[in-house]
This record gives sequence, structure tokens and C-alpha cells, in this order.
Amino acid sequence: MLILKSQLNPLLGVASGGDLYNDARWPSLGVGLGTMAALMFGPRLIKKIPGPIWGIMVGSGLYYLLLYFVGAEQLGPTIGSIPSAIPHPDYLPRVVGLLSAESALAGLAAVFPLALSLAAVNSLDSLVGTIAGDSVSGNRSKFNRELFAQGTGNIISAAFGGIPSVGSASRTLVNYQYGGRTPRSRVVSGVFTLTILLFLAPIMARVPVVVLSGLLISVAFGMFDRWVFYTARAIVTGTDPNPKNAAINLGILVSVTALILLFGVVEAVGAGVLLSLIFFVVRMSKQIVRRQYAGNMFHSNTQRNVKEFQILESKGDRIQVLELEGALFFGTADKVSQLLEELAKGPLVAILLDMRQITEIDISGAKVLERSVAQCREREVELLACIAEGTVVKRQLDDFGVAAAFGSGRLFSGINEALDVAEDLLLAVIWGEDRGNNELGLGQIDALAAIYSPERTIYATVELVDFPGVSSSNDGAFGSSALGRIRNCDALAIVLRNFSDAGIDAESAHHSPVPRKTYW
Repeated sequence: MLILKSQLNPLLGVASGGDLYNDARWPSLGVGLGTMAALMFGPRLIKKIPGPIWGIMVGSGLYYLLLYFVGAEQLGPTIGSIPSAIPHPDYLPRVVGLLSAESALAGLAAVFPLALSLAAVNSLDSLVGTIAGDSVSGNRSKFNRELFAQGTGNIISAAFGGIPSVGSASRTLVNYQYGGRTPRSRVVSGVFTLTILLFLAPIMARVPVVVLSGLLISVAFGMFDRWVFYTARAIVTGTDPNPKNAAINLGILVSVTALILLFGVVEAVGAGVLLSLIFFVVRMSKQIVRRQYAGNMFHSNTQRNVKEFQILESKGDRIQVLELEGALFFGTADKVSQLLEELAKGPLVAILLDMRQITEIDISGAKVLERSVAQCREREVELLACIAEGTVVKRQLDDFGVAAAFGSGRLFSGINEALDVAEDLLLAVIWGEDRGNNELGLGQIDALAAIYSPERTIYATVELVDFPGVSSSNDGAFGSSALGRIRNCDALAIVLRNFSDAGIDAESAHHSPVPRKTYW
């Protein structure tokens, strides 16, 4: 909103303090709109040329074309002279002189509140930009290091007469969009900017101001968070799963925006931080991780043989269960993410998140959770989740795309089903492909014989061969490979699927061909 407000005068060719309606220059507006159109549609013609370059080229060309017909008064000025020499640290002696003066304490007392407010605003901007970068890259930045580095750079810049500069979400996303993936992209951007100032300043001086206004307005529109519009529409239509918290968040945002436009950034950010802190304290009153335990402390109700049970008892600590409680948003989700990252470094097979006591989840918490799923998968650790069907949190997971990130067969409505799959994953890792080829000892066969009292007992080896069955995908017929395997068998057993969850697709390739809850 601040960018839009500050660029209206240059866009319309109106001098500072002029009347936007009576003094507007419509040719200037045409150049600005042409710049924005080129920025938006230019990359569709040649993708290798970034949108801002398209905007500068087309906008400047349109400006100088109209300049011949309507004159400079209808189009506004150009940037003008740009200093092209490398600055010297001339301001450092002045600062030292001010600190050594007798009125230094009085000066510091007057400047300190303003400096503190500016530092708070810039720190928030940097954190927002960092979070925006993490959301698209899947990384987790170190916020303290980012703030320390930018603060150090601003202190050094001040000695050369520079103004504070911070990271922003728009520049971060543009950097990522055009291929920047490592911190080296920042260095390349700085060197490129310095090259332009040193060698291309005369050319940049001829760029029209209205062209830059068009670029900035396009950036301003791109910075609008779509969540605001979606949330407002959901509240009005009554489709928001958690209208109370949505209304509170939207109210804080609207209040801060109004204060920025009416009073200024410092006052608005101060009020917004105060409101957010109050809301934050209420939501943070509970610890997010209620309890943590290993898979050998509790087992599923699935019947297993002695060897399997012994493995679950001895190796069950390779399954970790986290019971979560309360609100899952950025502050609490980051704690969960750090804990998951530490757990994934160990020899774990599966981590189960018991989210049945989660009361709400917002978009920032969802993004952090989605990133944790990807990180665990990179370390070959399966991340499972237990969440009740039909709840507000389950709908939020679906809406934010977190359910899709977990993948098929990794979200469960009950803790028993989730533990069952986690135990199967552990047994599969321990035994590998030979899990189903474990022979029963003579003592175990005798015990079974004592239960069923057969007429005679034959000690034999039975080899089970599994092959795909009849389904709609093969038009109700066995394939040639399946028929070939059937011919070599002595007996054919038809297995009917009996999944306890009716929502599981029996023909899905994501599930084991052996039906769960079916025992031999």
C-alpha cells in the first residue's frame, strides 16, 4: 500500500503536492500502463529476458516515442544524473565527532527511539523475506545469522553515507524465480548493481521516472497476499473452518494497514506488534509437544508372530511418536520442525505425529510442516500423521496441501492403524524382502497342532507366490506373466481384500498387495 501511494504521482506525471485529478497527465499514465503490460507479458515471448528488463525497454521506448508528439510536460522527467564514483567513508569521522561532543548523550537519547523503531521494522521485513524464501526453496534459514549479517552491513554502509537496506519478500522471490538458489546469488546481484552504477550510469540516467513507477506498482501488486482475499471471502460466505481466528488475523492486518496510511510505519508496526504479541501469548500458553515415546512402549493391536514381536520390542525405538497439542502455527511448528530434524538424523525408520489434540493450524505452520515432510523423506525416514476425519484441522491440512505432501497411505484417523503401518515399515527394513520367508520351528508347529488337533502332522516347507489379481485395469483377466506363474503352482488361493478403512482404494499402487487385517 505504501508503494502504491508513493507512486501515484509519478505514474500520472503529477509533481509532489499536485492535484492527482486536475493535474494528471494521461500520456504519462499510458507509458506506465505499457511498462506494466510489458513486465507481465514480455517473458511469455522470450523467457530468458526477465520481466523488469522488458518493462524498462518497452516503457522507455514508448516514452521517447510519445516525447516527439506531446513533449516532456505530458510525460514527466527522467531519473537524471546518477553519481558513478565509489563513495568514501566520509561520514565515519563525523559520527566519531558527534559521539565525542558534550551533547552526545542528549543526541543519543533523541536518536535512540527512532533508531530502535527503524531496527524493529527492518528486522521484521528481513524475517518476512527470509520466510518467503524458505517457503519456495524448502530450506530453513538461521534467522539470527541473517539479522546479524544485515545489521553489520548497514553499520558499514552508514560510514559511506548509505541508508539502511534489508531483505524483502518481493526481491527474494524474484531472485528465486530467475534461478537464484544459493547465497552466491546475493553477491552476484550486488556486483551487477555496482557495475551498472560505475559504467552504465549515463544510460540509466535517461530512464523515465514513470517507467520506474510502473515497475514499482507491479511489484506492489505482486506483494499483495492472496490469503487476505481468500480469508475475507471465506469469512463472508461462512466457509472458513476457523472463522474466529481468521477474523482476528484479518483484523490485525487491516488495522496495521490503516495505521500505516494514516500515521506512519513506526506507529503502525508498533501497534501491530503489540496486538500480535497479545494473541501470540494466548496461543503459546500450551506446549506443542505433549509427550514423546518410542514404538517399543506401545504396540498396535495387530496380531504378530513371536519373531516379529521380539523385533518390535528390541528395535521399536526406531519408531518415535510425538503427541502434539494446541495450535500449530509458525512459532510452535518451528519447534516441531527442529525436533523432527534432530530425530531424522538418527537411525529411525518412522516418525508418527499424533495430531488428534491439535486445535488449529495456519498457513505458516502448514508450510513448516510440509517442509519437514520433505526433509524426513530426504533422510529416508517415513513421516506419518494421525488426525481425526471430519475435523477442522483435517480440512485445513487438505486446504493447505499438507495432506498431499504426506502422500497416500500416510495419514490415519486412528492411532492403532498408524502404529500398525509404522511397525510394518520397521519389520520391512529389518527383514527386507525375506520378511515372508521365515520358517516356523518344530516347537511352534507342534503348538499349532495341539490347538487344532489334526489327524496327522506333516513337517513341510510351503512357498507362497504372490502375483497381481484380476482388476478393472486388466479388463477382468489375468495377464500372460501371471498365467505363467500360476501353471507352476500346486494350489491357488484367492485373497479377498478386507481393508478396515473403506476410503482406501483397493487397486492403489501405493499399498501393499497383501491386504491388511487379513490373517492366515
